[in-house]
Amino acid sequence: MKIAIVDDLKEDRDLLLELLRQFFSRYDFKTEFVEFCCAEDFLEALKPEVYDLVFLDIFMDRMNGMDAARILYRTDPECMVIFLTTSPDFAIKGYEVHAYQYLLKPLNRETLYAILPECVPKAEQSHKRLCVRVDRNDMELPFSKFVYAMTSGRNTILHLTGTTLTLSSHISFSQAMEPLLSDRRFLSCSRGLIVNMEHVDRLLEDGFLMDNGEKVPISRREYTQARKRYLEFSFQEL
Repeated sequence: MKIAIVDDLKEDRDLLLELLRQFFSRYDFKTEFVEFCCAEDFLEALKPEVYDLVFLDIFMDRMNGMDAARILYRTDPECMVIFLTTSPDFAIKGYEVHAYQYLLKPLNRETLYAILPECVPKAEQSHKRLCVRVDRNDMELPFSKFVYAMTSGRNTILHLTGTTLTLSSHISFSQAMEPLLSDRRFLSCSRGLIVNMEHVDRLLEDGFLMDNGEKVPISRREYTQARKRYLEFSFQEL
């Protein structure tokens, strides 16, 4: 798990870093921390799918944390953001960048430790990959990039964010997609059709409208269960 701390006050960075190290010492995985004293340095080093969690101070010299979060969201929409602030006035604007939480300064250990456990499974989800072979090339595709997958004859069509891939395989669609269905984000809504509920824009009377504008049908037989699963997933994600 890789975590960035972006704050122009060294004493605040030091306090947060010490609290984070104490908290994550209880987990059996490697955690890497990177500190930045300004938003500009953080954005210069930013690349997609590098950080799992970023702590952003809102009030910094030059570029503030809210503006940096907008750029971060465009670059890596899966990255979790926790704002650090001396005032809750920016809370409503945080919805623009899908901010995960706000923490008021000075930091409170109990408040921080109450929200961190929720970040761990989300970070683990972001690292999941499906191994596929496309045109004789092996690829690892992040689960989060899947919008939906479907079978077409002997082929499997993967609709990803920004692209579509076709797999020609000797194994069945169900075998190829089995790793996806082990993840709570994925739902089989028709024979040979799987959707990523994170990419559902809304539920229709006969299908899902995905966030890429495409409509994915739900079979009549599966509709009641698909609707129940989607509503439960949406509620848990609130």
